[in-house]
Amino acid sequence: MWRLLLNILSYTAAGIFACISFLIILDLVTLAREDRKLLEEFKLRVDAVEQFEAHFGRLPEEQDLPQLWSTFQNAPGNDFHISTVGDIPWPRRGGRILWPASGGWVLWDWLGESSEYYTSWNRHYSLNQSMSWFAIEGWYLFSPLLAVFFIFVPYLTRKKEPNRVA
Repeated sequence: MWRLLLNILSYTAAGIFACISFLIILDLVTLAREDRKLLEEFKLRVDAVEQFEAHFGRLPEEQDLPQLWSTFQNAPGNDFHISTVGDIPWPRRGGRILWPASGGWVLWDWLGESSEYYTSWNRHYSLNQSMSWFAIEGWYLFSPLLAVFFIFVPYLTRKKEPNRVA
């Protein structure tokens, strides 16, 4: 009786973790698509900042940004800023930004709980960084493994029958 219950629980858990794995994969595809769109928007805005700097001999200030961005279709929630010193809030990837002694600027976008950025001194977009396994928060890796584990639990716990000789 307890083996039947173990089988039912094991297959149910495997089904749940398989569903979670599928939903996570869909979420990753959506996240990758959104990141590609944001990267393209970053590239357009970096070009605009560099053209502004070439034309006026200085970086745009905060009050210049609405005029500069007016030619772009601003996706809802995007909040782009330029920094020349200091730190940007909560970089989503890559950790804290190390500013070179020679200076430079950072274009960054506040995403509500973290920010993505572009650094002028090394022409680096944080969106180009691939997600490390740690950034995937465990479930992305372990949910499929748990599903497979629970599929094999009944097999591993079955009672072995002794060999019978006729």
